[in-house]
Amino acid sequence: MHSLPGIVFPSSPAPADALSAGAVFLPKHRMFPVEAGEFSFLAGPDAQRTEKLCEALADPDVGILVAARGGHGALRLNREKIVSALQRFPKPIAGFSDVTALHFLWATAGVPSFFGPNVTQLPHLPEEQRRRFLQLLSLNTLDAADVDLMPLTPLPAERIRAPLCAANLTVAASAAGTCWSFSWKGKIVVLEEVREAAYRVDRMLWQLFHATDLAHAAALVLGEFTECPGFRTDWIVRACEDWAPRLPVLSGFPCGHGQSNLVFRFGCMAELASSGHLSIPAWIPGDGA
Repeated sequence: MHSLPGIVFPSSPAPADALSAGAVFLPKHRMFPVEAGEFSFLAGPDAQRTEKLCEALADPDVGILVAARGGHGALRLNREKIVSALQRFPKPIAGFSDVTALHFLWATAGVPSFFGPNVTQLPHLPEEQRRRFLQLLSLNTLDAADVDLMPLTPLPAERIRAPLCAANLTVAASAAGTCWSFSWKGKIVVLEEVREAAYRVDRMLWQLFHATDLAHAAALVLGEFTECPGFRTDWIVRACEDWAPRLPVLSGFPCGHGQSNLVFRFGCMAELASSGHLSIPAWIPGDGA
């Protein structure tokens, strides 16, 4: 019997119709629902969401956890209990948006995770991206991928070879300076966001540059900034010139809250050419690439 994907609810509740529409694309799976609590913006109480996440990790039939949706709430989970469960049951998790916090946690625990769509986004993806995600769930592998990015600042002549990581800007900024914070030093960092005004994007980027080591990243790549009124990439470039003048900046990575989300292993060793061509390696279990 092949291991099953386990659908988990670490953040906000998933509307039943959106969850059903996404779940039909999945292979046979197991769901770990939670009961609604006092906060309507959370799928359930913190303790129960933590418990169900750990239950999915401990389930012998589940091979990978998949977030139903993002929203808000992952930073409220019991970090210590999840780390303890991960040490006993080191299974990967897939998702994005608020699941950013769990990518940080999985990386700290040394367990692979995959930055890619949540279940509710699956119906909106291009067929080739959805097929790639289902390959991960069904075969536990990922093919190599290539992305042509647009350089917004000069890139070094030599190739940049560095771990590829991604994050939702709000979650990364909220985690900064806490036990959930993540080190960006030496990494190719992809940021994405949804429904944030330009001044809030600027404020959160300032927070990341001044509360973390983002200025020492290998490169900063902009994913999709969906429904962000007034957002302009040239403002991001100007901010980076002020706060991290030697940081290469690019745009065009296909991830975010729109209709594109290319799944990749969080922390995989990617190569970025001076032309902006990004090579993402294949992944198989046990491969550290």
